[in-house]
Amino acid sequence: MRLTVSSVLLITLILCVLHSVPIVYAENGGDWQVTTTKKAPPPEQKLPQPPLPEPPLPEIPDPPPPPPEPEKPKAQAFSFAVYGDSHTYPDTHGKILDLICARKPAFIINTGDVVFNGLNDKEWRKFKQITEKVSNIPLYGTIGDHDKHVPFFVANYDTVDQSTWYSFKYENCIFIVIDTIDDFSPSSYQYSWITNQLHTVAASNTESKIFIIAHNAPYSTGAAGDENMQTALVPLFKQYHVNAVLTGHGEYYEHIYNDGIDYFITGGGGAPLSEQSKTAEWSRTFNSVHHYLYISVDNDIIDVQAYSEDDALLDAVNLSEQSDNSE
Repeated sequence: MRLTVSSVLLITLILCVLHSVPIVYAENGGDWQVTTTKKAPPPEQKLPQPPLPEPPLPEIPDPPPPPPEPEKPKAQAFSFAVYGDSHTYPDTHGKILDLICARKPAFIINTGDVVFNGLNDKEWRKFKQITEKVSNIPLYGTIGDHDKHVPFFVANYDTVDQSTWYSFKYENCIFIVIDTIDDFSPSSYQYSWITNQLHTVAASNTESKIFIIAHNAPYSTGAAGDENMQTALVPLFKQYHVNAVLTGHGEYYEHIYNDGIDYFITGGGGAPLSEQSKTAEWSRTFNSVHHYLYISVDNDIIDVQAYSEDDALLDAVNLSEQSDNSE
């Protein structure tokens, strides 16, 4: 059976329709030809992909601990001497100063009554002459009832600046010098000044050691006890944790420990000696002898030693141990 061109085209058309193949007619030299091309497949449909999980957050390490606070520099250890009531016997006064000088203290404190009559300029000149031997060591004064005349008192101490109460600092210690001859009642200017000095030390948080220097003493089994000090000042001493109170007025050596505070009466610098007149449980040591104190401070350790005019050891007190034993 011979197929005509028309039959072939018809068959091709039917097959293309059945197989979804597009038909292209081309004219070539006057003859019709049928060229079939396959239809390009539709672009591949991509299925939606689930979202990728978020990468985990990087672990944040804990901040490093703060660097340790640098240690506070330790104060240098030092020593100082204390004596008082040095009037009347200049030879004894000079001998006491010779013994003190031999120990080479950082400074010296006198607790008052360096002359018998504070209005007598001749006595002050004699005091200046005797203390010339310690001119290379700072000498701090405390006015006593015999000293009286403030201008003479101020003029004879290079460390005293126009006032009979003042304070100074040395290493980790604060020294507050008060005038127990002047008014120190709670309504007085001096009382406000003392309170402010103690409060300033407490607020500084420097763990400073506090020494109170005065002529009169609040307690004594001799003649030096001052009840006004017990009423007005001792509560301040206790409130602000004073380490020691160094006084004179009584011509003897006495160590008193009362209600957590050490009191030392050092009035044996050259005046006629006096005796004990009563006893009390707070009086630890009493000795009627010319003497001086030598106090060593090494940060928290405070050692007080009393030496006679022959340089014999009379008493030794460690203030830290005193505090520990009282608890």
